[in-house]
Amino acid sequence: MIGARLFSRLGVFVVVLCGAAISHATQLVPLSIAELSARADSVVRGTVVSRTVVKQEGGGLLTKVRLRVAERLKGAASGDELEIVQSGGVLGQRRTIVVGAAGFKIGEEVVAFLVFNPRGEAVVLALAQGKFEVFRDAGGVKHARNPFHGGGAAGAGSGQALLNKLGNRRLPLDELRKQVKAGAK
Repeated sequence: MIGARLFSRLGVFVVVLCGAAISHATQLVPLSIAELSARADSVVRGTVVSRTVVKQEGGGLLTKVRLRVAERLKGAASGDELEIVQSGGVLGQRRTIVVGAAGFKIGEEVVAFLVFNPRGEAVVLALAQGKFEVFRDAGGVKHARNPFHGGGAAGAGSGQALLNKLGNRRLPLDELRKQVKAGAK
């Protein structure tokens, strides 16, 4: 009986320990907009026009997101369109997920904080932190949000009250522009 209790408690301890290790691996340290701006090679506002998943040489999956650029807030990249690459995706029966990566929907307006990898490809900075969804409020004013700024993602649920207490209020797009320009200096 004592052995069974000890074994049961040991099992609970192992489950808690593994859960802590897994949750630690997926935690993001929030970056300020100034930090995102300073670290980004480029910051653009645009609309997602396509999303394609391809198989890489090594067998992994790569998602290519094409943006129609409406505004360049930082960086000297040229052209009306920009391609962003990120690991993972769904191709046929194969699915690779990168926890914490930014998600993109066709037709969605976004502000993306980007860095360029050694191959010169644009990559979202700091996973989901480097992508802001742009939306209009009831009065028609554009705002931006991501998991840490501007009220969090749509449908954030009960955790939204905690974020608001931490100062995560609505972020007008004009204010995001000002913060990007200030942080880029």
